[in-house]
Amino acid sequence: MATVINTGAQNNQMDLWKATLCGCFDDCGSCCLTLFCPCCTYGKNVEATTGTGCFVPCITFWCLQMWAPFVIPCVLSSNRQTIRQVYNLPAQPCDDCCTYCFCMACALCQEARELNLRDASSANPAINKLRQGTQMVVVTQAPQVVAAPAAASAPAAGEPAPVFKV
Repeated sequence: MATVINTGAQNNQMDLWKATLCGCFDDCGSCCLTLFCPCCTYGKNVEATTGTGCFVPCITFWCLQMWAPFVIPCVLSSNRQTIRQVYNLPAQPCDDCCTYCFCMACALCQEARELNLRDASSANPAINKLRQGTQMVVVTQAPQVVAAPAAASAPAAGEPAPVFKV
């Protein structure tokens, strides 16, 4: 049996976004990439957030864009939520799903700039900050040892060994 105790301190004060939602032209590179290939920006954002590759998120976004564009805001806003959780950012100007629904390109650009300003990359993913800020202590209990009954004598040659049931 193991008990996990979280010893990380919780900071209740919200930080502010370093990149504004409508500041797309602060980084023209990410703005152009998002304009012409939003799935690539999303893949790069996920890679900088989690440290996983960008191919699967990029293909996921592209497939959703082709066959189910109405679910993109709700499905893909989870990465924005992770970014906000890691950096303790408020949901501004509205909920993550709504931000994606009404300003998807701006939200993707804002996430890209925010991750860039906070030096997150595939080599140094943002999620590591969350992992470093929380220490876990695992307390384990040793299993009980049950002693087997002592055997009276060794079996004679050719006889089967006795079976003990615990």
